Amino acid sequence: MQLTTTALGKLARKTLELEGDPTTPVPPFYVDLLEKHLRKCPNDTNFIAELSEPQNPNSTKGGNGFGLIVCMSHRYLL
Repeated sequence: MQLTTTALGKLARKTLELEGDPTTPVPPFYVDLLEKHLRKCPNDTNFIAELSEPQNPNSTKGGNGFGLIVCMSHRYLL
């Protein structure tokens, strides 16, 4: 699935449940991972992601690699 930058940003905000919070930025690493995911699974967009906190407060990467993904189509955890 090839999305525009705007559409990819909207999907990232939706999957991180940030649609109602315009001030919280989406981490760039998450947008990159989401884009890679969509190349492999273009129709798999109905999920919610909860990222782990970065171990270093100044980091632009995720935390320890353990976040949470909830599939909203089937309601199971990944």
